[in-house]
Amino acid sequence: MPDILHRISIEAPAEGVHDLLATTEGIGRWWNSRPADGATSVGATFRVSFGDADQPAAVFRVITTNPTRSSGA
Repeated sequence: MPDILHRISIEAPAEGVHDLLATTEGIGRWWNSRPADGATSVGATFRVSFGDADQPAAVFRVITTNPTRSSGA
């Protein structure tokens, strides 16, 4: 399967956006209403599932994190 890179531009304070996009609890708030399974440290993976599915809907690998960085875009 090819790699998919999502680049998201949001005009809001960096810390709040980081918490929603880079923590298992935050991802659950906007993805599927429950925390993701796994870890969100660099190099780790986490999984997002829907309902009682045997397999996750998506598996993510964390390649970088920086809660205070702003792209300025």
